[in-house]
Amino acid sequence: MSEHLSEKDLETYSPFCKHRRPSNKRIPFIASAKTLEAVADKADLFATGITLAAQVSKSNLEQTVRTLSSFHTRHTASATLSQITDWLIAQFQGFGYNNVKLDAFTKNGLNLNNVVCTKPSQNGETETIILCGHFDTIIANFPNNSTLRSPGANDNATGIAVILEVARILAATALNRTIQFVCFSAEEKGYWGAEAYSTKIKQANLNLRFLLNLDQIGFPAANKAVVVEHDKNNITPNNDQASQFFAETVAQVAQNQLNIPIERAEIERSDYMPFEALGYTVFGLYESGNYQHQHTNRDTIEKVDFDYLVNMAKITVTAMFA
Repeated sequence: MSEHLSEKDLETYSPFCKHRRPSNKRIPFIASAKTLEAVADKADLFATGITLAAQVSKSNLEQTVRTLSSFHTRHTASATLSQITDWLIAQFQGFGYNNVKLDAFTKNGLNLNNVVCTKPSQNGETETIILCGHFDTIIANFPNNSTLRSPGANDNATGIAVILEVARILAATALNRTIQFVCFSAEEKGYWGAEAYSTKIKQANLNLRFLLNLDQIGFPAANKAVVVEHDKNNITPNNDQASQFFAETVAQVAQNQLNIPIERAEIERSDYMPFEALGYTVFGLYESGNYQHQHTNRDTIEKVDFDYLVNMAKITVTAMFA
């Protein structure tokens, strides 16, 4: 079939669902005794996170999603991709970060870049948290077409918007761990950027506490629940327990202290997978609604619930203290 399609043709797409395989059931969150104890032990740290979470700006989130979705496409082979990475770098630098760089990699003949912003710990501590999401977009039935309109407002300008907002809020806060804010390229092509970066940090022996992935987080179900994803029965089983511990700890704070309803599910089909395969502890946030517009030209800003995205950002801020 020809890839030179009209806007009307594009309206007929049936979206590819990147999450929710049939076996992946969402379940209500109920805190275990171990989780309650862990949250109590870190009450002061989480209190700091909750205070900072109050600074989340709905207008900032909306402006980021609007800007990113205004690019005609963010496809990995787009001629304007460098404009997007330059814009991301400028945002981090505008918050006062000095260590912001392009992380270059090559795949299938394409020269691509992740964007990595590092906030060092205040005390030289090397233990690191990675907060990540992808900025690229795709049209489902035509994955190699880099000219079709592909706004990607929910998938995944929402994730990038939260990463930038968390970076802004934490910029002036001294932390006891290093944080890397990573915007991945080519997730839609098969986690290319995450695969390249996970290999690099493994070679560098990075002391990674956990990775938190944000992908498609702006469309809630009627109950407004946030889905906290944890690792279970993937490539490396030894990291399941730690993943579930961090996911449950963050979920407990969100549900009981931020008053945000939480559901649980398993990780799948996003940028945490290459890290999980190398043995790292990963978890993620995901929306609870049944979104029908990802990977189409209909994934536009008016479909994003920005009050819900504020809640996603508040959870993410507090997670940096887990």
